[in-house]
Amino acid sequence: MNSDESTPPQDPLPRPASVRDAAAVALALVRRANPRTRLLAGAAAGMVVLAVVLTVVFTSGSGQPGPDVAVDTGRTVPLLDEQPVELPSEDEPEPDDEKDHPLVDDKPRWTSSGVDVEDGSELLPVGDGYVVNGSDDTVSGLDGKGKRVWDREVDESDEKAIIGDSSVAFSRDDPDEDSWPGHKITDFVDPATGKKLWTNAEASFVELVGDAAYLSVCQGGQDGELGECVISAHDARTGAVRWSTPTYASTQVIDADPGGAFVVLQSHVTSGGDIRISVLDTGSGAVLGAGYDDGGSPLLAKDTLVRVGHDDNPADGCEVAVTAWNVYSGSQTWKREVGTPMEADGSDCNDLPDAYEGRIMGLNGKGRPVVVDLATGDVAWTAPKKADPVRATGKHALVTQGDKLVLYNTGKDKKRWAAPDVSGHDGPGFIGGYVVSSMYEGYDEEPCWARIGIKSGDIEAYPGQCAGSGDDWVATLDNGDIKLYAID
Repeated sequence: MNSDESTPPQDPLPRPASVRDAAAVALALVRRANPRTRLLAGAAAGMVVLAVVLTVVFTSGSGQPGPDVAVDTGRTVPLLDEQPVELPSEDEPEPDDEKDHPLVDDKPRWTSSGVDVEDGSELLPVGDGYVVNGSDDTVSGLDGKGKRVWDREVDESDEKAIIGDSSVAFSRDDPDEDSWPGHKITDFVDPATGKKLWTNAEASFVELVGDAAYLSVCQGGQDGELGECVISAHDARTGAVRWSTPTYASTQVIDADPGGAFVVLQSHVTSGGDIRISVLDTGSGAVLGAGYDDGGSPLLAKDTLVRVGHDDNPADGCEVAVTAWNVYSGSQTWKREVGTPMEADGSDCNDLPDAYEGRIMGLNGKGRPVVVDLATGDVAWTAPKKADPVRATGKHALVTQGDKLVLYNTGKDKKRWAAPDVSGHDGPGFIGGYVVSSMYEGYDEEPCWARIGIKSGDIEAYPGQCAGSGDDWVATLDNGDIKLYAID
Protein backbone atom coordinates (compact mmCIF):
# COMPACT_ATOMS: atom_id res chain seq x y z
CA MET A 1 0.00 0.00 0.00
CA ASN A 2 1.37 3.43 -0.92
CA SER A 3 1.13 5.42 2.31
CA ASP A 4 1.62 8.71 0.45
CA GLU A 5 -1.57 8.08 -1.51
CA SER A 6 -3.79 6.40 1.08
CA THR A 7 -2.76 7.87 4.41
CA PRO A 8 -4.81 10.86 5.56
CA PRO A 9 -3.05 13.78 7.21
CA GLN A 10 -1.34 12.56 10.35
CA ASP A 11 -2.70 15.03 12.87
CA PRO A 12 -1.24 14.70 16.33
CA LEU A 13 -3.03 12.25 18.55
CA PRO A 14 -2.93 14.14 21.85
CA ARG A 15 -3.00 12.70 25.29
CA PRO A 16 -6.33 13.23 27.03
CA ALA A 17 -6.77 16.50 28.80
CA SER A 18 -7.66 14.84 32.07
CA VAL A 19 -5.86 11.67 33.15
CA ARG A 20 -6.28 9.89 36.44
CA ASP A 21 -3.39 8.45 38.38
CA ALA A 22 -2.21 5.54 36.24
CA ALA A 23 -1.79 3.30 39.27
CA ALA A 24 -5.42 3.81 40.19
CA VAL A 25 -6.69 2.96 36.77
CA ALA A 26 -4.33 0.20 35.69
CA LEU A 27 -6.42 -2.49 34.07
CA ALA A 28 -6.19 -6.22 34.46
CA LEU A 29 -6.93 -6.88 30.83
CA VAL A 30 -7.37 -10.43 29.72
CA ARG A 31 -8.39 -11.44 26.22
CA ARG A 32 -7.06 -14.37 24.28
CA ALA A 33 -6.18 -16.43 27.30
CA ASN A 34 -9.00 -15.40 29.55
CA PRO A 35 -11.29 -18.08 30.97
CA ARG A 36 -14.29 -17.06 28.94
CA THR A 37 -12.43 -17.68 25.68
CA ARG A 38 -13.24 -21.01 24.08
CA LEU A 39 -10.56 -23.65 23.58
CA LEU A 40 -10.23 -22.42 20.01
CA ALA A 41 -10.03 -18.70 20.57
CA GLY A 42 -11.14 -16.69 17.87
CA ALA A 43 -13.86 -18.01 18.14
CA ALA A 44 -16.01 -15.71 18.23
CA ALA A 45 -14.29 -13.33 19.25
CA GLY A 46 -11.60 -15.62 17.92
CA MET A 47 -8.55 -14.65 16.12
CA VAL A 48 -8.94 -13.37 12.57
CA VAL A 49 -5.87 -13.68 10.37
CA LEU A 50 -5.07 -11.06 7.79
CA ALA A 51 -5.56 -11.33 4.07
CA VAL A 52 -2.53 -9.16 3.32
CA VAL A 53 0.65 -8.68 5.33
CA LEU A 54 0.70 -5.30 6.97
CA THR A 55 3.21 -2.54 6.39
CA VAL A 56 2.90 -0.31 9.40
CA VAL A 57 3.94 3.30 9.89
CA PHE A 58 4.05 3.97 13.61
CA THR A 59 3.84 7.23 15.44
CA SER A 60 6.07 8.05 18.35
CA GLY A 61 4.98 7.37 21.93
CA SER A 62 3.97 10.97 22.28
CA GLY A 63 1.39 10.59 19.55
CA GLN A 64 3.37 12.73 17.07
CA PRO A 65 4.03 11.15 13.66
CA GLY A 66 7.51 9.70 13.38
CA PRO A 67 10.02 10.87 10.76
CA ASP A 68 9.93 9.51 7.23
CA VAL A 69 12.72 6.98 7.66
CA ALA A 70 12.87 3.33 6.73
CA VAL A 71 11.61 1.12 9.52
CA ASP A 72 14.06 -1.50 10.74
CA THR A 73 12.72 -4.68 9.21
CA GLY A 74 14.70 -6.99 11.48
CA ARG A 75 15.78 -10.36 10.21
CA THR A 76 13.94 -12.19 7.44
CA VAL A 77 13.95 -15.97 7.54
CA PRO A 78 13.10 -18.16 4.53
CA LEU A 79 10.49 -20.90 4.54
CA LEU A 80 11.18 -23.22 7.43
CA ASP A 81 13.36 -26.11 6.34
CA GLU A 82 14.74 -27.58 9.57
CA GLN A 83 15.97 -31.16 9.27
CA PRO A 84 14.94 -32.96 12.47
CA VAL A 85 16.27 -36.38 13.28
CA GLU A 86 13.79 -39.08 12.28
CA LEU A 87 12.43 -40.96 15.28
CA PRO A 88 12.13 -44.73 15.12
CA SER A 89 8.71 -45.82 13.93
CA GLU A 90 6.47 -47.38 16.53
CA ASP A 91 3.89 -50.10 16.02
CA GLU A 92 0.58 -48.70 17.11
CA PRO A 93 -2.94 -50.07 16.90
CA GLU A 94 -5.32 -48.34 14.55
CA PRO A 95 -7.47 -45.87 16.48
CA ASP A 96 -11.11 -46.66 17.15
CA ASP A 97 -13.23 -44.41 14.94
CA GLU A 98 -16.25 -44.73 17.22
CA LYS A 99 -16.90 -41.92 19.68
CA ASP A 100 -18.28 -44.36 22.23
CA HIS A 101 -15.86 -43.68 25.07
CA PRO A 102 -16.26 -44.42 28.79
CA LEU A 103 -17.76 -41.61 30.84
CA VAL A 104 -15.76 -39.83 33.51
CA ASP A 105 -16.57 -40.86 37.06
CA ASP A 106 -15.98 -37.31 38.34
CA LYS A 107 -18.76 -35.59 40.24
CA PRO A 108 -19.68 -32.07 39.10
CA ARG A 109 -18.35 -29.19 41.15
CA TRP A 110 -21.90 -27.92 41.04
CA THR A 111 -25.21 -28.42 39.24
CA SER A 112 -27.58 -25.58 38.36
CA SER A 113 -31.23 -26.45 37.76
CA GLY A 114 -34.08 -24.28 36.58
CA VAL A 115 -32.05 -22.06 34.24
CA ASP A 116 -33.76 -21.29 30.92
CA VAL A 117 -31.45 -23.16 28.53
CA GLU A 118 -31.56 -24.72 25.08
CA ASP A 119 -29.17 -26.32 22.59
CA GLY A 120 -26.10 -24.12 22.28
CA SER A 121 -26.42 -22.53 25.74
CA GLU A 122 -23.05 -21.39 27.05
CA LEU A 123 -21.69 -20.76 30.53
CA LEU A 124 -19.24 -17.84 30.75
CA PRO A 125 -17.19 -16.81 33.81
CA VAL A 126 -17.71 -13.21 34.94
CA GLY A 127 -16.02 -11.91 38.08
CA ASP A 128 -16.73 -14.32 40.95
CA GLY A 129 -19.70 -15.92 39.20
CA TYR A 130 -21.03 -16.90 35.81
CA VAL A 131 -23.44 -15.75 33.14
CA VAL A 132 -25.48 -18.14 31.02
CA ASN A 133 -26.43 -17.19 27.48
CA GLY A 134 -29.27 -19.59 27.93
CA SER A 135 -31.87 -19.07 25.24
CA ASP A 136 -33.08 -16.65 22.60
CA ASP A 137 -34.88 -14.54 25.17
CA THR A 138 -33.14 -15.03 28.54
CA VAL A 139 -29.70 -14.34 30.03
CA SER A 140 -29.10 -15.58 33.59
CA GLY A 141 -26.55 -14.76 36.27
CA LEU A 142 -25.20 -17.46 38.62
CA ASP A 143 -23.08 -17.15 41.74
CA GLY A 144 -19.80 -19.01 42.18
CA LYS A 145 -21.63 -22.16 43.29
CA GLY A 146 -23.99 -22.22 40.33
CA LYS A 147 -27.04 -20.79 42.11
CA ARG A 148 -29.25 -18.74 39.79
CA VAL A 149 -29.38 -15.16 41.09
CA TRP A 150 -30.97 -13.15 38.29
CA ASP A 151 -32.56 -13.37 34.86
CA ARG A 152 -32.92 -10.77 32.14
CA GLU A 153 -35.30 -11.12 29.25
CA VAL A 154 -33.82 -9.99 25.95
CA ASP A 155 -35.06 -9.69 22.41
CA GLU A 156 -32.19 -11.34 20.54
CA SER A 157 -33.24 -9.69 17.28
CA ASP A 158 -32.69 -6.24 18.78
CA GLU A 159 -30.58 -6.62 21.93
CA LYS A 160 -27.36 -8.43 22.62
CA ALA A 161 -25.50 -9.28 25.79
CA ILE A 162 -21.91 -8.01 26.08
CA ILE A 163 -20.08 -10.21 28.55
CA GLY A 164 -16.64 -9.18 29.80
CA ASP A 165 -14.16 -10.51 32.32
CA SER A 166 -15.81 -8.82 35.29
CA SER A 167 -18.79 -6.91 33.90
CA VAL A 168 -21.93 -7.35 31.82
CA ALA A 169 -23.87 -4.98 29.56
CA PHE A 170 -26.92 -5.18 27.32
CA SER A 171 -26.92 -3.11 24.13
CA ARG A 172 -29.84 -2.37 21.80
CA ASP A 173 -30.35 -0.17 18.76
CA ASP A 174 -31.60 3.37 19.19
CA PRO A 175 -34.96 3.38 17.36
CA ASP A 176 -34.48 7.03 16.39
CA GLU A 177 -31.08 6.46 14.73
CA ASP A 178 -30.75 4.82 11.32
CA SER A 179 -27.38 6.08 10.02
CA TRP A 180 -24.18 4.04 10.24
CA PRO A 181 -22.66 3.39 12.72
CA GLY A 182 -25.61 4.70 14.71
CA HIS A 183 -25.99 4.90 18.45
CA LYS A 184 -26.68 2.11 20.91
CA ILE A 185 -28.57 2.29 24.18
CA THR A 186 -26.42 0.27 26.56
CA ASP A 187 -27.29 -0.75 30.11
CA PHE A 188 -24.36 -1.78 32.31
CA VAL A 189 -25.41 -4.20 35.05
CA ASP A 190 -23.93 -5.65 38.22
CA PRO A 191 -22.99 -9.24 37.30
CA ALA A 192 -23.64 -10.35 40.88
CA THR A 193 -27.21 -9.01 41.09
CA GLY A 194 -28.32 -8.14 37.56
CA LYS A 195 -29.24 -4.61 38.70
CA LYS A 196 -28.59 -1.74 36.32
CA LEU A 197 -25.59 0.40 37.27
CA TRP A 198 -25.60 3.06 34.53
CA THR A 199 -26.70 3.66 30.94
CA ASN A 200 -25.02 5.15 27.88
CA ALA A 201 -27.04 6.24 24.83
CA GLU A 202 -24.30 7.71 22.61
CA ALA A 203 -21.77 5.00 21.79
CA SER A 204 -21.72 3.13 18.49
CA PHE A 205 -19.56 0.31 19.82
CA VAL A 206 -19.09 -0.95 23.37
CA GLU A 207 -16.38 -3.36 24.49
CA LEU A 208 -15.77 -4.76 27.98
CA VAL A 209 -12.17 -5.67 28.82
CA GLY A 210 -10.93 -6.23 32.34
CA ASP A 211 -12.65 -3.69 34.61
CA ALA A 212 -13.03 -1.13 31.82
CA ALA A 213 -15.73 -0.29 29.30
CA TYR A 214 -14.51 1.19 25.99
CA LEU A 215 -17.04 3.39 24.21
CA SER A 216 -16.68 4.74 20.67
CA VAL A 217 -18.81 7.83 19.93
CA CYS A 218 -19.02 9.41 16.46
CA GLN A 219 -20.46 12.79 15.49
CA GLY A 220 -18.80 13.60 12.15
CA GLY A 221 -19.19 12.35 8.61
CA GLN A 222 -16.39 9.78 8.91
CA ASP A 223 -14.54 10.97 5.85
CA GLY A 224 -10.97 10.69 7.10
CA GLU A 225 -10.78 13.57 9.56
CA LEU A 226 -9.18 12.93 12.93
CA GLY A 227 -11.57 13.72 15.77
CA GLU A 228 -14.81 12.80 14.02
CA CYS A 229 -14.99 9.99 16.55
CA VAL A 230 -13.75 9.66 20.12
CA ILE A 231 -13.00 6.51 22.07
CA SER A 232 -13.11 6.69 25.85
CA ALA A 233 -12.29 4.30 28.67
CA HIS A 234 -14.77 4.14 31.55
CA ASP A 235 -14.96 2.38 34.87
CA ALA A 236 -17.32 -0.45 33.99
CA ARG A 237 -19.14 -0.24 37.34
CA THR A 238 -19.53 3.51 37.74
CA GLY A 239 -19.25 4.88 34.21
CA ALA A 240 -16.57 7.35 35.33
CA VAL A 241 -14.37 8.44 32.42
CA ARG A 242 -10.73 7.43 32.76
CA TRP A 243 -9.49 8.93 29.50
CA SER A 244 -10.60 9.72 25.97
CA THR A 245 -8.76 10.28 22.71
CA PRO A 246 -9.82 11.34 19.18
CA THR A 247 -9.89 8.76 16.40
CA TYR A 248 -10.96 8.60 12.78
CA ALA A 249 -14.13 6.61 12.12
CA SER A 250 -15.81 4.38 14.67
CA THR A 251 -13.36 2.36 16.73
CA GLN A 252 -13.45 -1.05 18.38
CA VAL A 253 -11.15 -2.82 20.82
CA ILE A 254 -9.87 -5.94 19.09
CA ASP A 255 -7.25 -7.19 21.54
CA ALA A 256 -5.55 -6.43 24.82
CA ASP A 257 -2.28 -7.18 26.56
CA PRO A 258 -2.94 -9.89 29.18
CA GLY A 259 -0.67 -7.95 31.54
CA GLY A 260 -2.87 -4.88 31.22
CA ALA A 261 -0.27 -2.52 29.75
CA PHE A 262 -1.88 -1.74 26.41
CA VAL A 263 -5.00 -2.17 24.33
CA VAL A 264 -5.24 -2.61 20.55
CA LEU A 265 -7.85 -0.61 18.64
CA GLN A 266 -9.17 -0.90 15.10
CA SER A 267 -10.87 1.97 13.31
CA HIS A 268 -12.02 2.65 9.77
CA VAL A 269 -10.37 5.81 8.45
CA THR A 270 -13.50 6.40 6.39
CA SER A 271 -16.82 4.65 6.52
CA GLY A 272 -16.08 1.19 5.13
CA GLY A 273 -12.61 2.28 3.97
CA ASP A 274 -9.02 1.62 5.07
CA ILE A 275 -8.48 0.31 8.57
CA ARG A 276 -6.18 1.87 11.13
CA ILE A 277 -4.63 -0.18 13.93
CA SER A 278 -3.57 1.71 17.08
CA VAL A 279 -1.94 0.57 20.31
CA LEU A 280 -2.82 2.67 23.37
CA ASP A 281 -1.56 2.72 26.94
CA THR A 282 -4.44 1.48 29.08
CA GLY A 283 -3.63 3.75 32.00
CA SER A 284 -3.48 7.07 30.17
CA GLY A 285 -4.82 6.51 26.65
CA ALA A 286 -1.52 7.72 25.16
CA VAL A 287 -0.89 6.36 21.66
CA LEU A 288 2.06 3.99 21.58
CA GLY A 289 1.89 3.23 17.87
CA ALA A 290 -0.49 3.40 14.92
CA GLY A 291 -0.56 2.34 11.29
CA TYR A 292 -2.68 1.15 8.41
CA ASP A 293 -3.89 -2.33 7.69
CA ASP A 294 -6.32 -4.18 5.46
CA GLY A 295 -8.26 -5.58 8.40
CA GLY A 296 -8.11 -8.43 10.84
CA SER A 297 -7.04 -8.97 14.41
CA PRO A 298 -3.50 -9.04 15.77
CA LEU A 299 -1.74 -11.68 17.78
CA LEU A 300 -0.07 -10.49 20.96
CA ALA A 301 2.91 -12.07 22.67
CA LYS A 302 4.23 -9.96 25.53
CA ASP A 303 5.24 -6.67 23.88
CA THR A 304 5.18 -8.08 20.35
CA LEU A 305 2.34 -7.52 17.89
CA VAL A 306 2.18 -10.20 15.17
CA ARG A 307 0.37 -10.25 11.82
CA VAL A 308 -0.34 -13.42 9.87
CA GLY A 309 -1.03 -13.30 6.15
CA HIS A 310 -3.35 -15.49 4.10
CA ASP A 311 -2.66 -17.54 0.98
CA ASP A 312 -5.62 -18.12 -1.34
CA ASN A 313 -3.66 -19.72 -4.18
CA PRO A 314 -2.89 -23.39 -3.46
CA ALA A 315 -1.49 -23.89 -6.96
CA ASP A 316 1.95 -22.66 -5.90
CA GLY A 317 1.85 -24.17 -2.41
CA CYS A 318 0.35 -22.72 0.74
CA GLU A 319 2.50 -20.37 2.78
CA VAL A 320 2.00 -17.07 4.56
CA ALA A 321 4.20 -14.30 5.87
CA VAL A 322 4.23 -13.91 9.65
CA THR A 323 5.51 -10.47 10.67
CA ALA A 324 6.15 -9.03 14.13
CA TRP A 325 6.60 -5.50 15.52
CA ASN A 326 7.54 -4.16 18.92
CA VAL A 327 4.44 -2.31 20.15
CA TYR A 328 6.47 0.38 21.92
CA SER A 329 9.10 1.23 19.31
CA GLY A 330 7.20 0.32 16.15
CA SER A 331 10.25 -1.46 14.75
CA GLN A 332 9.79 -4.72 12.90
CA THR A 333 11.50 -7.42 14.94
CA TRP A 334 11.19 -10.48 12.74
CA LYS A 335 9.49 -11.93 9.69
CA ARG A 336 9.30 -15.45 8.35
CA GLU A 337 7.42 -17.53 5.82
CA VAL A 338 5.37 -20.38 7.28
CA GLY A 339 3.51 -23.09 5.42
CA THR A 340 -0.20 -23.62 6.05
CA PRO A 341 -2.30 -26.78 5.75
CA MET A 342 -4.11 -27.37 2.46
CA GLU A 343 -7.61 -28.72 1.95
CA ALA A 344 -7.60 -32.46 1.34
CA ASP A 345 -8.71 -31.98 -2.26
CA GLY A 346 -6.11 -29.24 -2.84
CA SER A 347 -8.78 -26.65 -3.57
CA ASP A 348 -7.80 -24.09 -0.94
CA CYS A 349 -5.26 -23.11 1.68
CA ASN A 350 -6.35 -23.21 5.30
CA ASP A 351 -5.37 -20.60 7.86
CA LEU A 352 -2.81 -21.32 10.54
CA PRO A 353 -4.21 -22.74 13.78
CA ASP A 354 -4.95 -20.28 16.56
CA ALA A 355 -2.06 -18.99 18.62
CA TYR A 356 -1.77 -20.37 22.14
CA GLU A 357 0.48 -19.33 25.03
CA GLY A 358 2.59 -17.14 22.77
CA ARG A 359 3.15 -19.84 20.15
CA ILE A 360 1.71 -20.64 16.76
CA MET A 361 2.01 -23.79 14.68
CA GLY A 362 2.60 -24.05 10.95
CA LEU A 363 4.48 -26.21 8.45
CA ASN A 364 8.04 -26.17 7.18
CA GLY A 365 9.05 -26.71 3.56
CA LYS A 366 8.85 -30.48 3.99
CA GLY A 367 5.28 -30.46 5.31
CA ARG A 368 6.29 -31.09 8.91
CA PRO A 369 4.61 -29.15 11.75
CA VAL A 370 6.70 -26.52 13.48
CA VAL A 371 6.15 -24.43 16.61
CA VAL A 372 7.08 -20.75 16.26
CA ASP A 373 7.70 -18.57 19.32
CA LEU A 374 5.80 -15.35 18.59
CA ALA A 375 8.02 -13.23 20.82
CA THR A 376 11.22 -14.11 18.93
CA GLY A 377 10.20 -15.73 15.65
CA ASP A 378 12.41 -18.70 16.49
CA VAL A 379 11.39 -22.27 15.75
CA ALA A 380 10.96 -23.97 19.10
CA TRP A 381 10.24 -27.44 17.72
CA THR A 382 9.87 -29.39 14.47
CA ALA A 383 7.87 -32.59 14.09
CA PRO A 384 9.67 -35.68 12.84
CA LYS A 385 6.97 -36.56 10.30
CA LYS A 386 4.47 -34.91 7.99
CA ALA A 387 1.22 -34.01 9.74
CA ASP A 388 -1.25 -31.18 10.22
CA PRO A 389 -0.54 -28.73 13.07
CA VAL A 390 -3.11 -28.26 15.84
CA ARG A 391 -1.78 -26.57 19.00
CA ALA A 392 1.33 -26.35 21.15
CA THR A 393 2.44 -25.39 24.64
CA GLY A 394 5.96 -25.03 25.97
CA LYS A 395 6.09 -28.78 26.59
CA HIS A 396 3.74 -30.45 24.14
CA ALA A 397 2.59 -30.25 20.54
CA LEU A 398 -0.60 -31.68 19.07
CA VAL A 399 -0.81 -32.73 15.43
CA THR A 400 -3.17 -34.83 13.35
CA GLN A 401 -1.96 -37.66 11.15
CA GLY A 402 -4.83 -39.08 9.16
CA ASP A 403 -7.51 -40.03 11.68
CA LYS A 404 -5.13 -39.90 14.62
CA LEU A 405 -4.55 -37.11 17.12
CA VAL A 406 -0.88 -37.32 18.11
CA LEU A 407 0.78 -35.73 21.14
CA TYR A 408 4.52 -35.05 21.17
CA ASN A 409 6.71 -34.18 24.11
CA THR A 410 8.66 -31.35 22.49
CA GLY A 411 11.40 -31.25 25.13
CA LYS A 412 12.43 -34.86 24.55
CA ASP A 413 11.27 -34.88 20.91
CA LYS A 414 9.26 -38.00 21.68
CA LYS A 415 5.78 -39.07 20.71
CA ARG A 416 3.68 -39.71 23.80
CA TRP A 417 0.60 -41.25 22.20
CA ALA A 418 -1.70 -41.46 19.21
CA ALA A 419 -5.45 -41.48 19.87
CA PRO A 420 -8.60 -41.23 17.77
CA ASP A 421 -9.05 -37.69 16.48
CA VAL A 422 -11.93 -36.35 18.57
CA SER A 423 -11.69 -32.78 17.25
CA GLY A 424 -15.01 -30.93 17.05
CA HIS A 425 -16.19 -27.33 17.15
CA ASP A 426 -14.10 -26.50 20.25
CA GLY A 427 -10.59 -27.82 20.71
CA PRO A 428 -8.43 -29.64 21.06
CA GLY A 429 -6.83 -27.56 23.81
CA PHE A 430 -4.97 -28.10 27.05
CA ILE A 431 -6.64 -27.97 30.48
CA GLY A 432 -4.71 -29.24 33.48
CA GLY A 433 -3.27 -32.66 32.75
CA TYR A 434 -5.55 -33.29 29.79
CA VAL A 435 -6.14 -32.54 26.16
CA VAL A 436 -9.78 -31.44 26.03
CA SER A 437 -11.97 -31.22 22.95
CA SER A 438 -15.55 -31.32 21.84
CA MET A 439 -16.19 -34.38 19.70
CA TYR A 440 -18.75 -32.97 17.26
CA GLU A 441 -19.29 -29.97 15.03
CA GLY A 442 -22.85 -29.51 16.32
CA TYR A 443 -23.87 -28.37 19.79
CA ASP A 444 -26.72 -30.81 20.38
CA GLU A 445 -24.71 -34.05 20.24
CA GLU A 446 -23.88 -35.89 23.44
CA PRO A 447 -21.69 -36.86 25.06
CA CYS A 448 -19.82 -33.85 23.73
CA TRP A 449 -16.72 -33.00 25.76
CA ALA A 450 -13.88 -35.53 25.75
CA ARG A 451 -10.62 -35.49 27.66
CA ILE A 452 -7.44 -37.37 26.86
CA GLY A 453 -4.86 -37.89 29.60
CA ILE A 454 -1.59 -36.24 28.61
CA LYS A 455 0.34 -39.05 30.30
CA SER A 456 -1.89 -41.98 29.41
CA GLY A 457 -3.61 -41.15 26.13
CA ASP A 458 -6.84 -42.61 27.55
CA ILE A 459 -10.10 -40.99 26.38
CA GLU A 460 -13.06 -40.31 28.63
CA ALA A 461 -16.24 -38.37 27.88
CA TYR A 462 -18.44 -36.04 29.92
CA PRO A 463 -22.18 -36.74 29.86
CA GLY A 464 -24.31 -34.09 28.20
CA GLN A 465 -23.89 -31.40 25.56
CA CYS A 466 -21.00 -28.92 25.51
CA ALA A 467 -21.87 -25.72 27.38
CA GLY A 468 -18.62 -23.79 27.77
CA SER A 469 -15.14 -24.15 29.22
CA GLY A 470 -12.65 -22.21 31.33
CA ASP A 471 -9.08 -22.37 32.57
CA ASP A 472 -9.77 -25.38 34.79
CA TRP A 473 -13.27 -26.60 33.95
CA VAL A 474 -15.78 -27.65 31.35
CA ALA A 475 -19.55 -27.25 31.54
CA THR A 476 -22.24 -29.52 30.15
CA LEU A 477 -25.97 -29.29 29.56
CA ASP A 478 -27.36 -32.57 30.85
CA ASN A 479 -31.11 -33.22 30.99
CA GLY A 480 -31.82 -29.51 31.32
CA ASP A 481 -29.25 -28.93 34.08
CA ILE A 482 -25.96 -27.06 33.74
CA LYS A 483 -23.11 -29.02 35.30
CA LEU A 484 -19.59 -27.72 35.87
CA TYR A 485 -16.74 -30.22 36.11
CA ALA A 486 -13.35 -29.25 37.52
CA ILE A 487 -10.29 -30.44 35.57
CA ASP A 488 -6.95 -30.77 37.37
